This record gives sequence, structure tokens and C-alpha cells, in this order.
Amino acid sequence: MLWFDRIRLGLRRRWDRVDATLVDSRFVAREMYSSAGSGSFQIWEYMVDVPGRNGGTPVRLTFKEKTFKVRGAPARGDVVPVVVNAKRTKAEFS
Repeated sequence: MLWFDRIRLGLRRRWDRVDATLVDSRFVAREMYSSAGSGSFQIWEYMVDVPGRNGGTPVRLTFKEKTFKVRGAPARGDVVPVVVNAKRTKAEFS
């Protein structure tokens, strides 16, 4: 985990860390982060099933993730660690 990822997660202190099931992922775009064209990053959209609060029904959420390198991308059906807000309306990888 990179240092800016730790800061980002630190700001989400009241979010719960849970294991979600990856339903689907898709490549959205590749964008340049430098005007000189020396580097790029990828934007992926993920759909996960997050368990409900206190064992309730699972909630299906989608979110986008910017990445510079894809290392061992998870496959459909894999269990992935995510952080979710208390209302189960937003999620992101932890």
C-alpha cells in the first residue's frame, strides 16, 4: 500500500472494513497524468456484493479505481477487502 493510500484510508476512520465478493470489473479509460505524455494511469470500474449490516441482505455497489499498475487483478467471484460507509452506499478497496 502506498503512502497516499494510507492517508486516504485514514480519512475514512468511521468506515467498516469488510470482505466483499467481486461481481464484475471493466476497463473504463486510460488517461495521461502529465502534459508531456510521459505517463498514464488506468481507470477501472468494479461491482461488488457487500454483506449487509448485522448479517442482513448483501448490497451491490459499484465504484471506480484509478491505478498505475494492475498487479494480480482479482477475478469474478473472488473475495476482496473493501471499506464501506455506515449506510452501505459507498465503497473502495482497502
